[in-house]
Amino acid sequence: MKNKLLLLGIILAGQKSLAQLGINTANPQGIFNVDGGKDNATSGSSSTSQQINDFIVNANGNTGIGTHSPVVKLDMRTSSGNSAMAIGSTSQSASSAKAGAIRYASVSGGKIQYSDGTIWYEVQAAPTKVFIKADNTSGFTLAPQSSAIPTNWTESYDTTNSFNAATGTFTAPRAGNFMLNASYCFDVGTTKVDTGIEIQVVVSNTSGTKRYKFRKEAGGAGNNYVAITGSITMNLQKNDIVQAYPYNGTDTYTKSLIVNPGYNILSITEL
Repeated sequence: MKNKLLLLGIILAGQKSLAQLGINTANPQGIFNVDGGKDNATSGSSSTSQQINDFIVNANGNTGIGTHSPVVKLDMRTSSGNSAMAIGSTSQSASSAKAGAIRYASVSGGKIQYSDGTIWYEVQAAPTKVFIKADNTSGFTLAPQSSAIPTNWTESYDTTNSFNAATGTFTAPRAGNFMLNASYCFDVGTTKVDTGIEIQVVVSNTSGTKRYKFRKEAGGAGNNYVAITGSITMNLQKNDIVQAYPYNGTDTYTKSLIVNPGYNILSITEL
């Protein structure tokens, strides 16, 4: 009888020991708990910093990495903020991987894709839209029948760092439609009748160059300010280069840009 009771006690003790399994810890906090740093509390709960190096499976079947309290099937949210997850590639078809599978695809610079059970789709992330506003007070003088690219702009906004203020050059960060607005104002000076001032917008890429012009006829003979504003919507490809600069179309008169703020303005908006 004593032998039977002893055997029953051993069985019950074994069942209890299998209820929670700890590796590197005598105080497991779930059905299975690996303490990678061997630093968990010997009793009670471990601190968040002690949990960072742990792996745990709780009674609900949820798995936690870096946390003792997983609330989804795989929970990697930790107090350290270092919870990145690496995803590899696969040659499996979407139907073989089944709906809900995700993979990394090394196409077009790398894409994350998910399966709907039939097709691999790219996970789309909305990029930051381009918005640039810049003012130019550097000033320069244009000889008759000449143009120049304003440099040393002062930027108010450049949401995508796509505008080089030193050179006055915009580089399209991706393909899309962009609206450019440019305004230039020339200082007082003699302007010949029926001659004009232009804004020239030049788009350059590996295929060549496109040029667009906005022309304003001068206001007549005498000392006149000449201001011109132009707006254009362009379909650009990634890495297209855009510059918008004034052209002095007068026959014999030199013109100088006003150097006061607010007169020479460039803005570019992604639509």
